[in-house]
Amino acid sequence: MLARTAYVNHPSGISFETPLLVPSFSSKGFRTAGKSKSELRFLVDYSREFIEESVLVSALDLAYGFLPKPKELPHPSVTFIDSGGYEVSDDHDLPSVYRFPAPNLDWTQEKLEEQYSKWPKQYPAIFVSFDSPKQRSKIGRQAKQAADLLHKFPHQLGDFLIKPESASASSIESCLEKIHAQPEILAPFSIVGVTEKDLGDRFSARLKNVVKLRKALDRVGVHAPIHVFGSLDPLSSCLYFLAGAEIFDGLTWLRYRYDRGVSTYLMSHGLLTLDLEARDQNVIAQAIAKNLSDLRDLKFQMKNYCRTGDIESFRFNREILTKARDMIRNEGGE
Repeated sequence: MLARTAYVNHPSGISFETPLLVPSFSSKGFRTAGKSKSELRFLVDYSREFIEESVLVSALDLAYGFLPKPKELPHPSVTFIDSGGYEVSDDHDLPSVYRFPAPNLDWTQEKLEEQYSKWPKQYPAIFVSFDSPKQRSKIGRQAKQAADLLHKFPHQLGDFLIKPESASASSIESCLEKIHAQPEILAPFSIVGVTEKDLGDRFSARLKNVVKLRKALDRVGVHAPIHVFGSLDPLSSCLYFLAGAEIFDGLTWLRYRYDRGVSTYLMSHGLLTLDLEARDQNVIAQAIAKNLSDLRDLKFQMKNYCRTGDIESFRFNREILTKARDMIRNEGGE
């Protein structure tokens, strides 16, 4: 069975348990102008009391002040610091609602390293490798550059984000072919990441590619969890979990309301659960609190599935989950 749960040890001495469902914050798609008008800061301030296990923020947002200073952020057990490549690229995650042009901001690996160096050591973190939308390279070079960067910060964990090998490539398919032949190139990394969008242009292909990556790692005894960036949706996360991924992050918990295992239009849900006079901020606040509660419950369902192997462990969407598991088994995944 490719689905799994595990404990990951952090150099700080703490450990966290996968699967990990990571609520994320990003300036992409949210208003950030001025503290009093910043939609992103409101979302951070309101949700801090509900975030307990993990959170993801962008190093670029920290550098440009779109987020509060590190000491003012929520501090759950572990914080993922993303490299900022998402914020300065024209790419958007699949659940994006708004697709604005990328901001013209100066962002380099040196600036990223500066933010990593500034991160307070008392807060356990996971640093993501540098991702520049303007530069693409072969997987071997990507791995070397990531290792060189992340080894500068031995007091934190590293997360290697695999990207397509060229600007014209629409997925990481060529990377996976080379990893299949030489999976040991991923041995230096505590976590191996992929973006949902880079996995392929259809769900079946994305699931099969997660299976390929997990099987390649398992074959050489590399137990690094697979992190699917941009996949924090109650149905998508379950599907990638069945394929062998263990860490899921994204912005859907801020954009939608989770309802019976799927993401629904937030304002429609507010009309049905509050009333016509409910302020938008109250609708958003209610959704945030309930979404985070649903994610905690979903983690329990995933852990129970690892214990029983029974699709009945999941409360919703059992038909499509069963279909996906059958496909994964046909790929030699179980």
